[in-house]
Amino acid sequence: MKIVFSALPFYGHIFPLIPFAKAARNAGHDVLFATGADFDSVLRRAGLDPVAVGKPRLDVSLTTIDGLRVAGDDLTPEQALARAGRVYGDDLPRQFVADLGPVLEDFKPDLLLHDPGNPGAGLAAELAGVPAMVHAYGRAPRGALTTAVEHYLAEYAAELGVSLPAEYASTLGNPTVDICPPSLQRADFLALGKRFALRPVAFAEADDVPPFVRHGGRLGYVTLGTIYGAVDLLRRVIDGLVRLGLRVLVATGPSVDPAELGELPASVSIERWVPQAKLWPCVDVAVHHGGSGTMLGALAHGVRQLIVPQAADQPTNARTVAEAGAGLALSPAEVTADAVAEKVNLIMTADSFQEAAHRLRREIEQMPSPADLAARLPDLLSR
Repeated sequence: MKIVFSALPFYGHIFPLIPFAKAARNAGHDVLFATGADFDSVLRRAGLDPVAVGKPRLDVSLTTIDGLRVAGDDLTPEQALARAGRVYGDDLPRQFVADLGPVLEDFKPDLLLHDPGNPGAGLAAELAGVPAMVHAYGRAPRGALTTAVEHYLAEYAAELGVSLPAEYASTLGNPTVDICPPSLQRADFLALGKRFALRPVAFAEADDVPPFVRHGGRLGYVTLGTIYGAVDLLRRVIDGLVRLGLRVLVATGPSVDPAELGELPASVSIERWVPQAKLWPCVDVAVHHGGSGTMLGALAHGVRQLIVPQAADQPTNARTVAEAGAGLALSPAEVTADAVAEKVNLIMTADSFQEAAHRLRREIEQMPSPADLAARLPDLLSR
């Protein structure tokens, strides 16, 4: 089969798709990966063939999306949502339809898989007569931003003569390759009966973890992801973990300069990037932003979590982990060194958190691997 994978140009959208794309290639399928040009080198190092579509990379913060302000005293909450909804539900889909159309015409794929944030790829497939599936990166999307996106998406789809389903419009009614364990997935999404389970597998570029990780002793891992890093917030989290006598590994990502964190104890190691896929077996507790990839990567290894959510799907993920009993949550405003130390100490000493994390790990282990599902792709497509 000839397959196109397509994702918005964010690490958190691209990395969850790479393991299945690699498995499809290894199964003998001809695979292209369509996303922003800035990720060409990442995809090539993963052994995949990239094709540049859309913008090279999207710059997003808590207040802007690609230069457009989506927060500020002069914007009402409704105006801010409308701006964000227009970007994700109209502007980006138009770019992907325009850029992917020629790619699909030339490559003539048998199947296209796109992340839930990239319905424009699904629309391009619909216009080209190419079967499509969604490749999820976490729980099915719900909430105010999703509603705003779907409003604009429906208007644009109508221009193209495409009707969207009433529920989960960004799927365009297509099946979903779902990496969220069923016990954490939304009940109404499961009830649709249009999903193929796939075990979440973390992808990492680096060959090994930093030497610091191997020194022994309990390890706390801290990250706020690749978009919403904040120096003061990171420092408060670090100070709380140090009080517990943990060794602390921090991944700042591209949004924080490690030097800004100042002088730190020898028990703390700061890196811009760490290979989470290889790090998880060494981690005792993770304090993170609640990104879907980090949440599922930790759960796949039975790691307990304290989540400090800021935006996007992070608050929902934080509630999900807390309700499942595998961790706790703090809002950024609640984060102090004392609060972090108290919550993490509870997570690490109460047996219920470890039991819940291990239960979820076992559930994930029972899901089909990327290789298993890649071997079944022709059958899935015929269905």
